[in-house]
Amino acid sequence: MLHVDLDDGRVGDSTGLPLFLEHGGNTPYLEHITGVLRLLYEGLETAPAAYTALDEAGLLTPVTLTVDVSEERRYTIADVLVVDLEHLAALNGEPLDRLHRSGVLRLAILAAASLGNIQQLIARKQSLLTQNG
Repeated sequence: MLHVDLDDGRVGDSTGLPLFLEHGGNTPYLEHITGVLRLLYEGLETAPAAYTALDEAGLLTPVTLTVDVSEERRYTIADVLVVDLEHLAALNGEPLDRLHRSGVLRLAILAAASLGNIQQLIARKQSLLTQNG
């Protein structure tokens, strides 16, 4: 179920994207957004089993992320669990097969690859801060 806060100032803004078709129904944009939200919701239901499988395979490692957005803004996030690339590369035999058959191996590879996006996200945040003064 999707809820819209009608009191939000962005609702009804003429520069935004419409959510509903003129004569009823959802726009393709709204269909896309609800599809993304559905995937996230389904992921929340399956996540505990996936985390357990990754942990049992010895692939999860806690790290501390330190993000310097500006000289005045530093975020430190302790105990973030990441997929250990060395352990992933060394995985073989039954644990590798089990993760592959369950679909969790793909998740592990995607999670490991996503770590490279952190620098891009920091750069985007820094750019936004620079633009907004």
